[in-house]
Amino acid sequence: MSRNDDDENEPIKITLDGLTIALIISTCLYIWCLLHVKSKLTSMHRISPDLSLQKLLILSVGLVCVVRVMSFVGVGGLNLANVNAHYSLHSADNVNSEDEDKNQRFYDAAVTVLFDLRLHS
Repeated sequence: MSRNDDDENEPIKITLDGLTIALIISTCLYIWCLLHVKSKLTSMHRISPDLSLQKLLILSVGLVCVVRVMSFVGVGGLNLANVNAHYSLHSADNVNSEDEDKNQRFYDAAVTVLFDLRLHS
């Protein structure tokens, strides 16, 4: 990959849209919840090191937070990459492959799997 001298002086631009901002805010809220889960689990472990039903509930909330943060990061990354590619989200069940490229189909399937966005047409 070659770079021109003009490219070195240009600042890097990242375009954010509403969905990306919502995903960033949601990720921050789930990370805050995960930190709260960690502190609660640590304090409960100090009181009693045995595994109890309450600890299992807190661990399950922590697991949900981790999975949601990972899905928000994945969808946010796909959305940031999509801003320059100008793909639009279609239902992954539609199979109109003549006029769609493979990147559009991958984008639709990945967003459906990561965030379970089902569009009914």
